Amino acid sequence: MTEPAAPRPIAPEQAELVAYLSTSEAYDGETPQRIDTHLSHVFVGPQIVLKLKRALTLDFVDYSTPDQRRKYCERELAANTDWARSLYLDVAPVWKTPDGFQIGGDRPGDTPVDWLVRMHRFADADRLDKRLEAGRLTMAQVERFADDLAANHERAPQSAQTGASETVSGLIDQISGDLQKAETGKDVREKSARWRELAHSTLKTHHTLCEDRARQGKVRQVHADLHLKNICVWRDRLVGYDALEFDDALSTIDVLYDAAFPVMDFLQWKAGWAANALLNRYLARTRDYDGLPLFDLYLSLRAAVRAMANGLAGQHAEADAYLDLALETLAPAPAPVLIALGGRSGTGKSTLASAIAPTLGQRPGAIILRSDVIRKVMAGQAPEDPLPPSAYTPETSARVYAELVAQARACLAAGYACILDATFLSEKSEANLAEITRDFDGAVKTLWLEAPVDVLRARVSARRGDASDAGVDVLEKQLLEAEPKGWTRIDVSGSREEAITALRQALA
Repeated sequence: MTEPAAPRPIAPEQAELVAYLSTSEAYDGETPQRIDTHLSHVFVGPQIVLKLKRALTLDFVDYSTPDQRRKYCERELAANTDWARSLYLDVAPVWKTPDGFQIGGDRPGDTPVDWLVRMHRFADADRLDKRLEAGRLTMAQVERFADDLAANHERAPQSAQTGASETVSGLIDQISGDLQKAETGKDVREKSARWRELAHSTLKTHHTLCEDRARQGKVRQVHADLHLKNICVWRDRLVGYDALEFDDALSTIDVLYDAAFPVMDFLQWKAGWAANALLNRYLARTRDYDGLPLFDLYLSLRAAVRAMANGLAGQHAEADAYLDLALETLAPAPAPVLIALGGRSGTGKSTLASAIAPTLGQRPGAIILRSDVIRKVMAGQAPEDPLPPSAYTPETSARVYAELVAQARACLAAGYACILDATFLSEKSEANLAEITRDFDGAVKTLWLEAPVDVLRARVSARRGDASDAGVDVLEKQLLEAEPKGWTRIDVSGSREEAITALRQALA
């Protein structure tokens, strides 16, 4: 997906240092790889990575002096503290000595000539875009990443700023203006003008929601640059590194806008399953479904940001591709559909819901609402953590299903397809479904999954690390309950692939 980046000019005052850092002398005899970004020169050694802020001044950042570069090096370390701190080592001074350059240490009476961020090196193959290309990304890794992202957002400092809608409006204008300036050709300039018009129109529609979310504490200082190339596997988990440090205004954003970046990039890298899984898990942990009407705009903004960055870097094909995605996410969406996926424990409702969700409705697919996950999150637990029997009282279940109703109505009102994953064995379930579909004039599909009892018992007995706490004893009780009437019945006794095919045929 990438084109070679155009060579970056080296500021005269840093030329000697860049030359030194490009040699084996600075890396125990091994020559590093030098990577030039828009704002930094990065030197990748066998164990350590050195990051030198480029001596420059732009509209949004001032790296013009060593003191300024030291400040932003320290800000980078602070910005990555909560999540990727173990990946970072320190901020190191660079001294000029009679024998050459010295990195780190102290020289009383001398003034450092520059400053570096020092990081551990992670394997090139462990950057997320590389993992994705190699087929080395799992659903479990994506969901754990979503958990970490939700936790980081929860503890991120809230902003008291006002005028959130005006901030987004200004961002639209800035991105469009930069795309117009970049030497990307007439086609991209025309697309960027069309995108600007669509983005402003969408923002106008959701102006009030944008402002309300700021008042509700949803605007926080976050990572703000979570495209796939800024995420890696480090110590067995996905972490976001290289957080945006140079402008508090740019990193103080709606938390859903932060989450939209990796979701958008998964879509661009043709990994719709990961985009859908990330959004679903993040929403399940945060219960932030009321913000969904803005998510299309946030996806589009993120795609346009990448188009702008690639355009300014001379990567014209990537700029054009990201701009196409920015336009697609603002195109009219298909009418939302509600799918009730019922069945006893062991019928594979959750597995099948995850398989079909990415292909339903607007990008990145259907929102899955699973009663077992809602119960765990409402109890303050991770979905895979077991709950005691006291969490399954009729009163608790009533609160769980009330939350399911509220979340489903929010998803459908935002225009998203929605999959309800529950047993649907009680009359109350039918009442909840009726409440969800009140005032909803879209398609409603009720699908009942079934398999022989011995198959269900075997599956439930073998289940590990699942959000459902139902064991065989619970299944035996379910077998005594009446199934809902009038639902489309689907045999899921065969393989996963056979069940998915049958489910898609029923939906078609």
